[in-house]
Amino acid sequence: MNTVNFNVDGQDISAKKGMTVMEACEEHGITIPKLCQHEALENVMACRLCSVEVNGKQILPSCGLQVDDGLKIQTQTDHLKKYRRKILELIYRSENHYCMFCESDGDCELQDLMYEHEIDRFEFPRMYPEWPVDSSHDYIIKDSNRCIRCGRCVRACDEVVGNHTLSLGGRGINNRIIVDAGVPLGESTCTSCGMCLQVCPTGAIFSKLSMFKGVKKECDMTTTTCLSCSMGCGTNVYTKTGHIVEIEGADIHKESGGQLCEFGRFKPLANKGERIKNVILREDGEEKELSLSEGLEKASEMLVKSYRISAYASGDLTCEDLDAFAYAMRAHGALFDVVGAKRHRFETEVKRRINMIEGHFVTDIREIMKADNILLYDTSIYHTHPILASYIRRATSNGTKLITIDAYEDKFWNHSDKSITIESPKTQLTRLVNQVIKEGKASIEDLSRVSSILGGLRVHPKDVMEIVNLLEEATYDIIIIGDEIIDRWSLRHIFELAKLEGSYVISLNHAGNQYIKNLETEGVYEEPEVAYILAGDEEDQADMKELIEKADFSIVQSARRSELTEMADLVIPSLTMFEREGTTIDINGVKNKVERITEPKGGIRSEIGFFEELAKMR
Repeated sequence: MNTVNFNVDGQDISAKKGMTVMEACEEHGITIPKLCQHEALENVMACRLCSVEVNGKQILPSCGLQVDDGLKIQTQTDHLKKYRRKILELIYRSENHYCMFCESDGDCELQDLMYEHEIDRFEFPRMYPEWPVDSSHDYIIKDSNRCIRCGRCVRACDEVVGNHTLSLGGRGINNRIIVDAGVPLGESTCTSCGMCLQVCPTGAIFSKLSMFKGVKKECDMTTTTCLSCSMGCGTNVYTKTGHIVEIEGADIHKESGGQLCEFGRFKPLANKGERIKNVILREDGEEKELSLSEGLEKASEMLVKSYRISAYASGDLTCEDLDAFAYAMRAHGALFDVVGAKRHRFETEVKRRINMIEGHFVTDIREIMKADNILLYDTSIYHTHPILASYIRRATSNGTKLITIDAYEDKFWNHSDKSITIESPKTQLTRLVNQVIKEGKASIEDLSRVSSILGGLRVHPKDVMEIVNLLEEATYDIIIIGDEIIDRWSLRHIFELAKLEGSYVISLNHAGNQYIKNLETEGVYEEPEVAYILAGDEEDQADMKELIEKADFSIVQSARRSELTEMADLVIPSLTMFEREGTTIDINGVKNKVERITEPKGGIRSEIGFFEELAKMR
């Protein structure tokens, strides 16, 4: 039987075998107090607040007690209420919990439980410890004076993020959350994902960017999809009076544990760049402001009289935005391209040449957790795709072997089993691995034409054989190709290796929206008469700047002033990520909804409408 039947507070209920009593009660709307338990984390039975009476005899923590046939559970006896009051008093007296001065006042689980249990006086004297507040991090403040040592942040950093930055140190009343070997958070290995502050039940860890902006319970909450990279993370965005208060991960029940990265949680709030509210025209050494309609006419004028037009869009826009921009630009005869599309075109060409089928590609990044080996080309994904990097870290903690190949330092140095730092000969390295496997040789020296292969080669034979042996011994390999691998020959040899070994591939590019794989793109003119760049929130794309420098006349459509907009001849207002609405496609090929969070504050309400008008003026 997969279902068990038991009784809670006189009510007969059923639950799936293997569930805890707490999980079963929550499923049936029965609330049990808790502080250390969190749905994204493993249960540790630390706070004991969730304890229940079992069969009238024992008091056991419900978060660690599995359901069983015939159990009789009591959750709200007088004895349990006194027991919980004592626990809460002891927790509260141990630290400096002054709610009226705390950033989490109104959003604190400890405060809620104190009110629920009607605690307004204490049997035990207060301790008044004085712990230093750590504000060294760019986004996060850690205040040990509010910490109840539930361990949620430590477990989140370990289990969800796989980074192991936080731990518990000290004994007795000196037990505290420490960072790495006792360094400030701002000098630590912290990845700035913010998962610790999302799971913290008190005001011990909180965001500098959200503090005192509003109580989340009093905010409007909208669930949307982050456009910053191709992971397609769900976000809960809290707003009050039209302003964003805080951003949290939405997928708390999924494998990601509700994790976000710096780009999804903090960067949108930290971006204080000046919004562009009017069209800006620079000509004859002067700068003047135009209305949106005048800007539309000027853009149309320049496009109509030009023959070599390059249109280039950010890859972090919605599908609908990209379609509208492509339609308008093609109506004016422009060559159209998107950030990340060049890499995809190279991949498509290589796959066609070697007859590689789509079955070799991972369709769910959670498969990383099941791999025997991971062969990673380009470790910069540690920063460009932090959520995927967290899956790799977690996989290595569970025994997956990681081999990294990078031109510079290995960003996964403390997780890699083998780290190969090599510059341009990545192609040669992979080609040698392929040839050893194809010929079934025991060493490089046994290869045919070995002298011509090794001539001038900067690849160590031992590195080649280690990769060969790991791939040959494993049953499930995943090859991850970072977005900095952009040359055809490297891609070809990597794909050939995957095909040869039956390995699965995760291939990354710079675009957040993988809809670029459905668009027809052809690259751009190297020296166009007009360059039209739809930047959105993009600010520092080197290829965008290069295109502007080579164009006779440049148009940049951007949400904020930046170095990019200062280079342009015509600047048109754009929307931010949270002002857009539509859809986006993630790395797994899933289409996700993008909701408008705030009303447009720049000089344009709809880019789609703008491009529709521009297309008519050809």
